[in-house]
Amino acid sequence: MLNFMTSASAIVSVVTENNDLGNSRGGDELIAGDDYRRTADSHRRLLSAFTLVELLVVIAIIGVLIALLLPAVQAAREAARRMQCTNKVKQITLALHNYHDVQGALPCLAWGTPKNYTNTANRDRINIRVTLCPFLENTPLYELCINSAFGPWDANNDSCWEKSPDVFRCPSEANWADDPINIAGSSSVTAGTKTAGKVNYYFANADRPQTSSNIVPADNARCVFMAGAWRDFAYITDGTSNTMGVSEAIRPIAANTLGSVAMIAPWTNPLVLVNTYWDRANKRFIGSANTAHTYPLRGSRWADRQIFYTAFSAAIPPNGPSFSQDLNLTNYSILPPSSYHSGGIIVGMLDGSVKFVSDTINCGNQAAYGATGTGWQAIGSLAESEFGVWGASITPQQGESTSL
Repeated sequence: MLNFMTSASAIVSVVTENNDLGNSRGGDELIAGDDYRRTADSHRRLLSAFTLVELLVVIAIIGVLIALLLPAVQAAREAARRMQCTNKVKQITLALHNYHDVQGALPCLAWGTPKNYTNTANRDRINIRVTLCPFLENTPLYELCINSAFGPWDANNDSCWEKSPDVFRCPSEANWADDPINIAGSSSVTAGTKTAGKVNYYFANADRPQTSSNIVPADNARCVFMAGAWRDFAYITDGTSNTMGVSEAIRPIAANTLGSVAMIAPWTNPLVLVNTYWDRANKRFIGSANTAHTYPLRGSRWADRQIFYTAFSAAIPPNGPSFSQDLNLTNYSILPPSSYHSGGIIVGMLDGSVKFVSDTINCGNQAAYGATGTGWQAIGSLAESEFGVWGASITPQQGESTSL
């Protein structure tokens, strides 16, 4: 019996020792596992951090992406602005139709004097934009203009001349500081005088140099819009879908830039004018051109009837230079449309459609006429325009069926 108990105690002792040994080994293994996991986590943390080279690579990739995407974003924005411009031209052409429906004729380029304005020497100085205001949801402004005691150039004394309706402003025009402004380099013109009432949309005149004072000249068959003449759609025998009514012009941002007017008689043919005075690549006048930029003739005085402020012509190609004998009403000017839209201009046709016209449109033989001052066809002539599709698209009854 004693031997059996001794043997049992020995067995328990051995089992206990073995259990203690196992527990000791398990603890060692657990400690070793924790050390391994801590070491692995440390390695992972080291591997997940950016090195300087990797950071620079990421920055470079982001820069490349921005460089690739920015032009696309800018192009998308300009496309949106161009669509807005198209819509505004459409509104103006529809306003012409609505006026015709009510009055039985299209509005004339210039008419009348404000009712309370006593200086009759400046009669017929309200222009076509004021006429269209009631048809563009601006009847209150129309009433203010026709009842003003001041002329449409005098924004200092009557605010109705100071700020034009938004419908007459192109969204792509970047030069929209607060009204009124002076153009860079001006020293003789005070703020508010002659510079207020910024505007971009103009009305079709002729494929010839014209004056501001042409009040119903005899048989002036090369114009739809002119001073003192209300013409209906029946007058446009070439077809309203082939005849321009509205286009655009930009405000000059500095001396000699696109939109300025060179004080040079426009009787020389267009090719000579452009080659002599115009830098085609940079779209600016060269140094020898005497430009009128001390106040911007184009892009201002929204309600004034002078041809500088109301009309465009179609002899020199779109986005080309403008020329005038002088700033007086009786002197001749040639004023092509201009815009900030890449590659061309937007035009509203008299059937109500709107088109984009390229700078490279067919403009006929630019050197054919005007070399001696007598080559231009008479303003009343019914002959076809010598300035190709471009010239034919502004004349109303010369038998031309060309379409933009």
